Amino acid sequence: MHVRLLPTVAFLTLAVALSGCAGQLEAPEQAVQDLLVLQAEGSSDASAYAKVLADSAVATALASAAKEETGDESPIPQWSEPYISTRTTSTAEIVVVWRNAEDFPKWSAATIFSTELIDGRWVAVDAMEVENDSIPRPAK
Repeated sequence: MHVRLLPTVAFLTLAVALSGCAGQLEAPEQAVQDLLVLQAEGSSDASAYAKVLADSAVATALASAAKEETGDESPIPQWSEPYISTRTTSTAEIVVVWRNAEDFPKWSAATIFSTELIDGRWVAVDAMEVENDSIPRPAK
């Protein structure tokens, strides 16, 4: 390893360690986070979407839509860290509050993703838009 890279590697290692101290996302929250990252990056990889979505047709549709997107801006607003509003052993409602929704006039204030544990992995099965007065609180 080059000596000049050591400070960068040390900083990144510390940043990852500190971010882990802030609290790890639980598996259903992580599935939604992964979905959001794919969308924000404009991923056109249907197999990547299929890992976090229950419906392969939705995965294909999102990947196809990303292929048609153009421009430098993210196709979705920025978001706050997803959180669980309700949970059972095999289902969870994950809330995502959009930070810059005003820049996306057709977007609601938040989205509630319904997730299920299917074949050992958490996947999104549905999503519902909600406005500020209907955003559920975290379950924790």
